[in-house]
Amino acid sequence: MKVRGAKKRNPQRRMKKGRAFEECVATIVRALSPGAIVTQGTWVDGPDGRRDQDVLIESNVNGKLFRSLIECKDYDKSKTGPIGIGFVDALDSKRRDLSCDMALICCNAGFTEPAMRKARRVGIVLVSAFREGDTRVRYQVSEYLYFRRLKIERLGFRLDRAGRETIESC
Repeated sequence: MKVRGAKKRNPQRRMKKGRAFEECVATIVRALSPGAIVTQGTWVDGPDGRRDQDVLIESNVNGKLFRSLIECKDYDKSKTGPIGIGFVDALDSKRRDLSCDMALICCNAGFTEPAMRKARRVGIVLVSAFREGDTRVRYQVSEYLYFRRLKIERLGFRLDRAGRETIESC
């Protein structure tokens, strides 16, 4: 039976906003950590109710389960501005509730100075990800990590030159 004026549902419309960004981040993590178990877009029960896990990475580090949680924020910086301290506070709480060893926020809108300061203080890693060709791509190293031992199993990179630039000028 057809109902007059009824609209067909679009399955893409039900997809959580930012789901494609989560999938992109999960794909990158899988490529960088082939031995890890990476799950994306799951819900789990926490002490205060259901909590979402955008990207969860579970790996074995020296015989111990190590859990990392990535919160993904796909925002339009011109509408929302950069990620503020409230998002860092929320992820810090979620990390404790879900007993994660490490927490990261990955976004495409940048971070405010108070958010960066708070993240450094509580040990949350902030990462920016942009689409290829995005002219906003810049980098800022706010913290260096030093390792006494480092084992590199796979390494690759790609350098694309724009226009007539030489390798030395890139």
